[in-house]
Amino acid sequence: MFKRLACLSLAVLMTGCINGNKKETTKFGEKGKKGGMETYGYLEPVTVLNDKYGGIAKLDTGADNCSLSIQDVTEFERDGKRWIKFKLDKRLIEGREGDGVIERKVERVTTIKRHGSEPQERFVVRLDLHIGTVHQEVQFNLTDRSHYDYPILVGRNFLNGTILVDSAKSKTLKAK
Repeated sequence: MFKRLACLSLAVLMTGCINGNKKETTKFGEKGKKGGMETYGYLEPVTVLNDKYGGIAKLDTGADNCSLSIQDVTEFERDGKRWIKFKLDKRLIEGREGDGVIERKVERVTTIKRHGSEPQERFVVRLDLHIGTVHQEVQFNLTDRSHYDYPILVGRNFLNGTILVDSAKSKTLKAK
């Protein structure tokens, strides 16, 4: 037992000496940018609609999909397709140009299971989302999140393969 422990300790010491001044690495790649993925805190400034609107979002690895806070939903038909018109949460509009009224084609309607409450049906639309150096179009389910601290919840449909979330950090990026 003692020999195994001594060998393990020696291996750890040797690894430290060999690495010397090299950049620290993990199994994902270079520390701070693991496997080409950015590392951000659990709360970060984000923008949507080509940086037109934005605010602080919660990056939630436990959420399957992104969720966006909206009000005043009107459903209509355009070119035989189902569309909706909605207004963004005022926290996303404050200090920016525009009224926050958006029209988007409905991708689908999803049912969200909620703990202690009845399931809720929500519209799902595609919007672009920008966090730090990561910018992509992603599906958002739409709901009134005004009673939550953050108007945008960023789920795994955006995070997977692009961002690692460090829950010990927040607001590591500057707001746009």
